[in-house]
Amino acid sequence: MSKKRRHILLHVLIWVTLISIVVTHAFYDDDDSPLLFLIRMLIGTAIFYVNYLILVPKILFKKRILFYILSVILLVFVSAKGLIMIEELDQFAMYTDNFSEEGQDEKEVGFMVYTLLIFIGAVIRTYGEWNRNEQDKREIENQKNLSELEVLKNQINPHFLFNSLNSICSLAVKKSDEAPDAIIMLSELMRYMLYEVKGERVLLSKEIAYIENYVSLQKLRLANKDQVSLRIVGDIQSQRISPLILISFIENAFKYGIDTTEETSISITIDAYENDVTFNCVNRINKRKKKQDDNSGIGIQNTKERLKLLYPEKHQLSIQEENNMFIVNLFLKLN
Repeated sequence: MSKKRRHILLHVLIWVTLISIVVTHAFYDDDDSPLLFLIRMLIGTAIFYVNYLILVPKILFKKRILFYILSVILLVFVSAKGLIMIEELDQFAMYTDNFSEEGQDEKEVGFMVYTLLIFIGAVIRTYGEWNRNEQDKREIENQKNLSELEVLKNQINPHFLFNSLNSICSLAVKKSDEAPDAIIMLSELMRYMLYEVKGERVLLSKEIAYIENYVSLQKLRLANKDQVSLRIVGDIQSQRISPLILISFIENAFKYGIDTTEETSISITIDAYENDVTFNCVNRINKRKKKQDDNSGIGIQNTKERLKLLYPEKHQLSIQEENNMFIVNLFLKLN
């Protein structure tokens, strides 16, 4: 149901309830004429909408509280006086003769009803304005988050492409027969990034296939491919995950974990259980490479920001350096 229809329905329900109460009262009160009843309802309606459409938005929302209170008092006073003048007409004399105590009580009840109408109108309009402001805030926040995510994703893509081209360049320099395969792998990776990651979520199986291709591409430049391990545990067919949320940690492991002078060690584990995913990545630190790179850690910092935006209170990330090893542990609750 649209907001406009909900708004109309709310007003209809309010007036149906109010009229039902007044009609019930009139049914048990033989002194009220149908015409007088109609006039009272029209005055009550006028009071409600003057307050709802004019006084609240034009005065109360502008924080002119004292002026609003005085305006409400004047509105009720004028309306009550107008009703008394109408009741004093000769055509209503038989119902209001000599201002009996009973008639005075009815006027006090009418005054209370008008005051209640003003209160209800102010509450409804104030709540509606607050709700609209909250929706606007959420929309602005969502747009801000989407813009930030797009910027972060655009920062990740060139970083990935740069690292991959470095790998292929290394194979080309060595005149490796594996260079054509590496180019095909890179084209598959770029196809995934260009066409598969446009949505907010992708199948976990596709994201892991992308990671497997990336690891295979990086392993082509290693003399001992056994130094790199990728292990997938659990069922990965039905879950959906934010795209490119894990790759920065893996990129970082290859960029700073490969060392031609020392033993390379990279271990990656992805464990999926129902809607929970645990990611672990451990690599030996090549301090010489890290020291030479002024942009070290940009990809990981971007991923941290994305995790905050995409999985607030649904992720736990631990990054530490221990015994010359870089260790990343990430827990994600996907649903």
